[in-house]
Amino acid sequence: MFSLYLNVFKPAGDISDVPVLVFIHGGSLTTGQSSFSEYRGEDLAKQGIVFVSITYRLGVFGYYANEQLREIPAEQLVKTQHENSAMTVDGYAIAEQPYLTYEKGNNNETALLNGFNAHEADVFNFMQKVEQADYAEALQKLFPAGNAADEALKQFPYDSKQQEYALAVDMGGEAKGTYNYVLSGAWFAYSHYRWSEYMAGQEKPVYLYCFTKNNRSLRAYHGGEMPYAYGNLWRHAWLYDESDMALSETMQHYWVNFVKSGNPNGEGLPAWEQYSRGKVLELGENVAMSQDMYNDLYPMIDDYQNAAE
Repeated sequence: MFSLYLNVFKPAGDISDVPVLVFIHGGSLTTGQSSFSEYRGEDLAKQGIVFVSITYRLGVFGYYANEQLREIPAEQLVKTQHENSAMTVDGYAIAEQPYLTYEKGNNNETALLNGFNAHEADVFNFMQKVEQADYAEALQKLFPAGNAADEALKQFPYDSKQQEYALAVDMGGEAKGTYNYVLSGAWFAYSHYRWSEYMAGQEKPVYLYCFTKNNRSLRAYHGGEMPYAYGNLWRHAWLYDESDMALSETMQHYWVNFVKSGNPNGEGLPAWEQYSRGKVLELGENVAMSQDMYNDLYPMIDDYQNAAE
C-alpha cells in the first residue's frame, strides 16, 4: 500500500494560475485507493484544470496522532478489534461536530456542488433480508427515537418501492426495495440535504444533484457517478453505451466549470438551478431539474435527529 503520495495531472505545456481539483478517495478510512482507474484525472486535466488525488494511511495506521501509538509495533496494531472508520473530534484538526461549524457560519466554502445517488445504501445492505414481517422492526432500529419510524411505516408501506436491481447474492425480501429507499435517504441523501440547507442559509451558491443512471458497472449505487464525472468510462467501455458516454461528457463539463468559476453552468448544458428546497438536478437518462426523491422522508429524519439530541 502506497501512502502519503500525491498524483498530479496537469494540462499539457507550461501553465500558471490554473484552477485545482483535489480528490480525496472514500472508503470509510479503512479501504480505497486513489489509483483506482475510475478516479484518474487525465480527462479533466485536458480541459484546463490541475487534478490532484491523494493517498493516505488507512485503518489503524491513519491515527498516529499520539506518541502510545507510535511506539506500538505495526504487527500488534494490525490486530486491533476497532474498525477505525470514523473521524475523531480531536479539538485540533476537527474542532467540533461539523454541523456546529456550519450553524455558526465558520465553514470556508464559497460555493458547493454536491449530490447523491438513487441507490446509495443498496450495496451496504445486501446481506439483510427484509420481509413484510421484518419491516417495522427494521425501521425502528434505523430511527430509535421520535416518531420517524412510525411515520415512515405509514408513508412508505413495505411494498411501496420495488427493488430495481440487486447483486446476485442479495438476500432480498418483499420489503427490501422500500427499506433500501429509506436507508439510502437516511444514510446518504439526508446529509447532502442538510449540507445544502446550511450553505443556502448562508446565501452561498449551492448545486445539488441526484444520479440515477443505470449501467452494467456501478449503476446508481454508492460512488456510481464518479467514473462519469471524472471522464473514465472509456477505461471499461464495454460496460457502457452511447447514452452513458454522453452523460459523462455533460457531467465533466459541469464539474470543470464549477472548479473554474464556482458555477457548473455553461454553453450547451442543461440549466442547473441553484439549490432550493425540494429540487435537484437529475443526472440520468435525462438531465433536468426534478423533485428530490426523498422530499417526503427528510422531515421524518429531522424529527428523529431532534428527538435523539
